[in-house]
Amino acid sequence: MTKLSIELADDVRTRLQNRAARAGHESVEAYVTALLKAEVEEPEDEYGAPPHLTYRSDVALEALLLERVMDESPGIEATPEFWEDLKRRATERRRKGA
Repeated sequence: MTKLSIELADDVRTRLQNRAARAGHESVEAYVTALLKAEVEEPEDEYGAPPHLTYRSDVALEALLLERVMDESPGIEATPEFWEDLKRRATERRRKGA
């Protein structure tokens, strides 16, 4: 394995840290590694997303969506309050490193 070292301006590093956190990566290094790996190895444009946020094919995505449509459990109403609560919980998890 080859190590790559690059210098980043502080503002660029800060923006990358924010993007890495939003994408679910533990660090800028993990995020950049995922981006580079996706660029050279993956045929789909996943943009370095972690595996649990991706799907392998359109058929797999369609199967997931169909499974949810056919699910008889109660749905969730996506109200403004729902989105605010989701954002708050995600921010708390990110701060805890979960």
